[in-house]
Parts: sequence; structure tokens; C-alpha cells
Amino acid sequence: MIGVGALLLIAGALITLASLVVLHVVPTGLRPWIDPVSQYGITRFRAGYLVAALGAALAGVGGVLALAPLGAIAAVVLLVVFAVSRAIIPFVPMDAPDAPRTRRGRAHNLLAIGAFASVTAAGFLAGGALHDGGHPQLAGLSTGCAIVMAVGSAGVILGFFTPLRRVFGVSERLDLSRLHRVVPRARLRPRRGRLSPPVSLRIRSAARRVLTAGALAAAFMVGAAGCAAPTADPAPSDTLPLALVYDGPQGCPECAPAIAEVLESGSHPFRVEFVGPGTGTDLTAEVLGEAQLYVQPGGGADLGATWDDLEPQAEAVRDWVHGGGSYLGLCFGAYLAGRDPGFDLLPGDTFGWAGSPGSTVPDDRDTVIPLTWGGTQRWVYFQDGPGFDLDADADVDVLATYPDGVPAVVVAPYGAGRVGVAGPHPEADESWYEEEGLTNPDGYSTDLIEQLLTATLARG
Repeated sequence: MIGVGALLLIAGALITLASLVVLHVVPTGLRPWIDPVSQYGITRFRAGYLVAALGAALAGVGGVLALAPLGAIAAVVLLVVFAVSRAIIPFVPMDAPDAPRTRRGRAHNLLAIGAFASVTAAGFLAGGALHDGGHPQLAGLSTGCAIVMAVGSAGVILGFFTPLRRVFGVSERLDLSRLHRVVPRARLRPRRGRLSPPVSLRIRSAARRVLTAGALAAAFMVGAAGCAAPTADPAPSDTLPLALVYDGPQGCPECAPAIAEVLESGSHPFRVEFVGPGTGTDLTAEVLGEAQLYVQPGGGADLGATWDDLEPQAEAVRDWVHGGGSYLGLCFGAYLAGRDPGFDLLPGDTFGWAGSPGSTVPDDRDTVIPLTWGGTQRWVYFQDGPGFDLDADADVDVLATYPDGVPAVVVAPYGAGRVGVAGPHPEADESWYEEEGLTNPDGYSTDLIEQLLTATLARG
């Protein structure tokens, strides 16, 4: 029985280890030093979090089977509590940051505290049982692990009940802050639709993620398990204006993180929150009321299916923009600023420019096209984006046109708000072009998306 238990414990640990390494290395958009592991469970990466949690539960079952023959009843009971908590917690997701507290979120926090407390106490008790059973080396290891987990648990408790909530992400990963001093903080950009940082920054960012993942893995191998987090007290970035980025079902999963990176690091810095099905935050009038900018990003090929998700919120979006909000639509999101289907925010409508009379692009291929932007020819990434058929008397600023003169980038008032739309992808960076074997004759810059943002946010 002890051998079977040990095998299950090792298998569960390896499963959790592999899942956590993947979650911490891939560009998820979360901040390993601050954001809790449970936050992966309310993103599109929730499958990885589910596997990690169930792997931890399997390890707990293995611990039960290994310790039961030694008569360590108290440790066995605690490990049962741990295993059950970890098995249930992915199905009781945490509340999204900045969202109102819910009964489900409080239950998640209780499961998290129960898992952390029970596995820590079990580590101390198992140490005594192993010592009495003639395994002094394993006893020392178990006790040492319990001490490490106790330190992490103390940080987590501080995160729940004191103003020092920003210690949570670090404490949950067992005080990995020393790695922060060695490897500067920087996040990998998504492969598709990301800002391309300098090579040195990408190397440091990759190293930081690998070190974080490795350290977290080591922490788990000594018994620490991830849990949920309370809502963090405002960090310095939380004083920035809020931008909501739709990240519901669509065909380009990296498109939302791509524009999010632009918003967080550009000349108009925002605090970004993803909204839509699968993000943990619904697009509602209440959520919009806290934001300055709403972004409907690129991605997707089925306007109808996405509109089915968005139509119930269409009136709320229109009211919010009319009241002073800013809507930014990129390619797919620009189509949705039009009508049938769409939010009907434009003085006119959209149409598929590729393949239209006068278009230089015959189909929906990924390509690079010249625009006339502010009187200057600029090359941009394009993939089946819309043109704009504007009303004759429309009050609009046409920032750029396609080669045939059709408006390609437009900003227009809507009540007290503003709507900025682009058929092409001015946010595309070098990786987009490399992926498709394309080259931008102008090089790669964020100045065009910055100009569009400036015009969309302008007032007066």
C-alpha cells in the first residue's frame, strides 16, 4: 500500500508540475509575482489549472495511502481534506479581480485556505509518523517541507486579512522575490498580435518565466499547492484608467492579449481587464461604467456567432459610448461597430473590402497593404478587414484610406463618446509578419495604433 501511495503521490506531483510549468511559461497575460494561480482558472487557460488542481488531489490521495499503514490518522484526515479541496476548487472558480464578491468566490477562498492549512499541518504530522516508523530522512524532509509551506501560508493569510495583499502572489509561490532581483520583471508577448520587445528584454522575460516556473515546481515538489486569492488592494497600475478588452470565443486567441499589451505599455497606459464569456467577467452596463475604453479586438471569422454572445449587451454598449465612453474596433471589432450584425455605432456601415471592386486584395489572405495615412503612404498588416461606407454628411475623421480611396481607419463621435475603427491591423508587430512570411517595408512600429488611440480618446 505504501508503494502504491508513493507512486500516486509522485504521479500527481508530476502532473501538477507539468501543468504549472506550462501555465507560467506561456504568455497568459497574468503576472506570476502578483496574480494567484487560481486566476488561470477564470481565463481561457482554465484547462491547465484544472489539470494542476486534479494532479494535486491525486498526490493527496497518494499521501493518504502511503501514511495510512503508519497509523498517522491525523495526517491522513488532513490529506483527505486537502485532496477533496483540490478536486473541488477548479469547479468553484474565484471571483475576477475588481468584480463584486460572490458566494461562489467566498467558497473558493474557503476551499483554498482549507487546502493550504491542511497540507501544511499534514506535513508536520507526517514528519513525526515517518520518524517513528523508522524513516528519519523522510521525516526530516517532510518537516522541512511543512516549514516552507507554513511560511507560504502565512503570506497567504496576510493576503486575505491585511492591507499587505500584494504579497499574495509572491507568498503563494513561496517567496520567490529573490528571483525578481536577478531577472527583471517583463512579460513575454503573445506569439500572434503582440508588441515585439527588444531581444535583450525577450531573453530576460523568458528567463524570468522559466525561473519562476522552476521555482514554483520545486515548491510543489516539497508539497506546496496553489490556491485562490482575495481581491488585491489597488496597486500603482490600478490607479490607471480601465480598458475592457473582449476576449470571448473567437478565432484568434492571441488578439485580445495583443492589444492589451499595447494598452498597458503604450503612451496611453491603461489597466486592462478582459471581459466576455470564459473570462469570469461579463460585459455589463455596471462593468462598462467603470471603464474609459472598450476594445473589440481582431480575430474570428463568424460574426454571427460572436454577435450572439454580444447582442444582449448591445444596448448597454451603445448607451455607454453615447454617454462618453470610447469604443476601439480592430478588423473583426471594426465590423462589429457597424450594422447587421453590430453595435450600430458608425455613421454608415462596413463591408468586406477584400475582393470588392477596386480592392488590391482578392481574397481573405494575410498580406501587407499600403494605406494613405495622414497624407503619407504607410504599410500595414491586413487580413480580410472591412472598408467603411460612410453617410454623405457623416461627421468623421478619416485617418487612413485603402489604395482605392475607401476609408480604412475612421474615428467618429457617437453622442458624447468616440468610436475608432480600423480595417487593417495597425497593432501588428514583427511576429505577425514573420509567421506569414511577410515583410513590412516601413519596419515595425506602434505609432499608427497610438495615433488611432489618441484620436479615439480625444475629447473637446
